[in-house]
Amino acid sequence: MRDFVRGLVLWAAATILTASWTGARAAEQPPWIACGDRAMVASDSAHASVAGVALLKTGGNAIDAAAAVSFALGVTRPYSTGLGGGGFMIARFADGRVVVLDYRETAPAAAVADMYVVEESRARPEQPLRSRVGPLAAGVPGVLAGWDYALKRYGAKSLADVIRPAARLASDGFPVDEHYVAAAAAVLKKYRRHPRLTTACGYVYETH
Repeated sequence: MRDFVRGLVLWAAATILTASWTGARAAEQPPWIACGDRAMVASDSAHASVAGVALLKTGGNAIDAAAAVSFALGVTRPYSTGLGGGGFMIARFADGRVVVLDYRETAPAAAVADMYVVEESRARPEQPLRSRVGPLAAGVPGVLAGWDYALKRYGAKSLADVIRPAARLASDGFPVDEHYVAAAAAVLKKYRRHPRLTTACGYVYETH
């Protein structure tokens, strides 16, 4: 009995110390660490994360929130993702089901195995690689089709609902960070180095 009581006291002391240590560690956490009890949205864009949370607060599920984040990232991180690309999704549902969707971009129907070899042989040395820059470098996008399927099959919201936050970001604007500025500057530099791109891949450049 004495050994049992001693063990119980030691266990209680260890529990208290662990709780105190955990609480101290939590207090020391940097401000960019967030905790949630029921749901959480994380991305490398605060605007996109807010879009996902907004869908959850209005009755959307995790699929809806993920789609809203994806579309918002297409606006706030256009150099990393967007409607012109593709993706894949792995989702685990509450009942244990695991779903994998592949909506990566694919080659155009007219593409052939040696088209880049042929194009590069015709290009001048100062021209950018056709497989990396220009219209031939683009695949057939899969993002919109992928999310449309996911929302119809597993979502609680419509495609219009989840796109709305991204549309607001695109129309109203948002503060850009240093990563966005650096990516835009790199693209502009490439256009200046290869003026032909202004006609092959047209764009609108405005300064404010």
